[in-house]
Amino acid sequence: MKSLLIFLTGFYLIYVSSSNLIGGWRTVDDLNAPLILKYAQMGINKLSSSIHSAFHLKVMNITHACKQVVSGMKYNMTVQLAPSNCSRANTYTEEEFESCGVPKCDHPLVCNITLWVKPWLDDPVKLTRTECDYGDRFC
Repeated sequence: MKSLLIFLTGFYLIYVSSSNLIGGWRTVDDLNAPLILKYAQMGINKLSSSIHSAFHLKVMNITHACKQVVSGMKYNMTVQLAPSNCSRANTYTEEEFESCGVPKCDHPLVCNITLWVKPWLDDPVKLTRTECDYGDRFC
């Protein structure tokens, strides 16, 4: 009986430790979900102003994303970026920006970004952390 109790306690501890904690980070399963892509691009638009590029940056690929419920939602994403063919000297609507192409890019900029999204605000996306690896060269 004692060994059964020890076994069940061990099994329970393993089960509980493997489950997600409430309020903890959870992996985003669909990296191509429209909302994930939209928030990633909104964060990159904020990052774009600090990167000295003549062209707007576009998300080429999202390789990892996780989310956390806070007052709103926090997202941590690893994204691959490339300069689009749309000049930063011009202003674009969301639809116009979506049609901006990306020239062939063999060396995308890889950034890990953290966004705090509060959809009820006028400016719903706040870029709270960025870390980019420029590598040897960037596109």
